[in-house]
Amino acid sequence: MGEIRKVRIRNIDGPYRVADEAISLKKNKVGFYKKNYSQYNWEELRESFDKYGYDTDKFGYITVVGCNTCENKDKYVLRDGNHRLYILREMFGDEHFVSVNLVKGYTVPFKLKCGWCERVKELSKKTSGKLELTNVIVISTSFLVLYLKPTLIFMGVLLGIIIISVTGIFDIKKETYNKHSLKFGGTAGKLINIVKNIPIITMVISSIYYVWYLITMNIYAFMLIVGFTVIMGYLIGYYENKEENNWKEGGK
Repeated sequence: MGEIRKVRIRNIDGPYRVADEAISLKKNKVGFYKKNYSQYNWEELRESFDKYGYDTDKFGYITVVGCNTCENKDKYVLRDGNHRLYILREMFGDEHFVSVNLVKGYTVPFKLKCGWCERVKELSKKTSGKLELTNVIVISTSFLVLYLKPTLIFMGVLLGIIIISVTGIFDIKKETYNKHSLKFGGTAGKLINIVKNIPIITMVISSIYYVWYLITMNIYAFMLIVGFTVIMGYLIGYYENKEENNWKEGGK
């Protein structure tokens, strides 16, 4: 449990602020807000507020994170309870004070750490880690030298598929899916399932074509890369097991 304090709603930053737009745009294509706001059961939450109010004993506090070193110490970031905070804002406005649970503070500016650098240092301490690093370097270099152009094209295709997927263009309304889904049979159900899986189908076809292209482009190099990867995978697994056994024996 953190510190309980009363703060103005306008001083809390969180995704609830975009709920107005997300709720009004029922057909919006932004998956996150569509799922968390447009399809959320707001009426049930309003009925709960009418019946119980903002009952922290029953439902707990809205949780926020504060900043210890910011110039404006009255600003908070919402961590949990965005739907309840939206209703409170709807009922009382931005100037209303609400009791929240301030769980911790964060400090800025902070020193950015190189996560990959730390991971490399950790791996380099063990034989299995050194083999893993060697595998990554050799395979990456091989693709960079031998297959740079097709690899860049393939990665571009995958990136395009991901971007199109997150727009929600292939989303099917829940009611429509339940009515015509494949489990009920019918041509409509099959078509719906095909539409929903277009990104995955496209990704699989692209991957198969990419591998086939690599094979036909230079089959000997491809075989060497696959063989090297298999051997390194075996060695990495072998030394990981050995190191784990040594650690268990040393801990006894």
